[in-house]
Amino acid sequence: MQSPINIDTSRALFDTNLQSFDLRQYNTCNGCTMMLENVDGHTVEVKYGGNPITIRGGSLPDDYLLDQFHFHWGASDDVGSEHRVDNKIAPMEMHIVHHMKKFNKSVSAVNPYGLAVLGFFFQIGDHNSGFDQLLSNFPDVIYKDAHKSITPFHLWDLVSTVNQSYYYRYFGSLTTPPCYETVIWTLFKDKITISQDQLNTFRTLLSRKAGDVSGEEDEYISDDFRPLQPLHERSVTSNDPALLGEVGGHVVSDLLEDIKQLKQRCSSTGAPAARADVVVVGAGVVLYLLVCLSVCRFVPWEV
Repeated sequence: MQSPINIDTSRALFDTNLQSFDLRQYNTCNGCTMMLENVDGHTVEVKYGGNPITIRGGSLPDDYLLDQFHFHWGASDDVGSEHRVDNKIAPMEMHIVHHMKKFNKSVSAVNPYGLAVLGFFFQIGDHNSGFDQLLSNFPDVIYKDAHKSITPFHLWDLVSTVNQSYYYRYFGSLTTPPCYETVIWTLFKDKITISQDQLNTFRTLLSRKAGDVSGEEDEYISDDFRPLQPLHERSVTSNDPALLGEVGGHVVSDLLEDIKQLKQRCSSTGAPAARADVVVVGAGVVLYLLVCLSVCRFVPWEV
């Protein structure tokens, strides 16, 4: 099954089992290297090397190691992202690519669930200083295949402004050849904000090599996104309580917070573990019933 897809939130399934991510190592870069590259005049990419950076959680089947991140953008602000949410397009999308820790990169690429890609949508707004260091190196990779070793920075700088609590999950493929169908996709609901000038900096990159004067005009990298692919029989899940509607969403959010606080109080007061488990399980049953009701409400019955 191929990617990207349109995420129809009216058919997405609310899944309480989707855990939060542990991205703390995004805030480290000791002993790591970064190579910035204009990849084949198609996109701009930062390749990681040196000490591995690991992500955990997110209901992934294993720990995953960071490989690279790259971007997809359009010639104008009304196109750019590869994925869509309710057929709405963002002006840019960032993909952070990881491979399963227990395999090397080449084995992970062909192994089911061997790759995990975190996708972030963009919106235009205030200047985002987290991108200053990255963008300052773009003049050195203007041309196709140009590359430069850059001073490492924290990947966390690029995603720190995003609420990473809620996301969409589905299984698909890489969006560039060879399009291996081995990707666990995570698309965060919240968007990264950058300024118009910062977005336009991506549009200064060229799809031709330095010294190539065969064309009369410069050809800028733009519209580097793959067309939408059919969903077929796949399901899209999410841990966003908003899928339950306004009332149900508030109830589930409050209940999840109450369960968390209840477990903390039981732990701090030394309450018997069995008693705490009974209360938490009871709260979980209520949550489960709400989820069942949401599925009945938002997923049409097939007859």
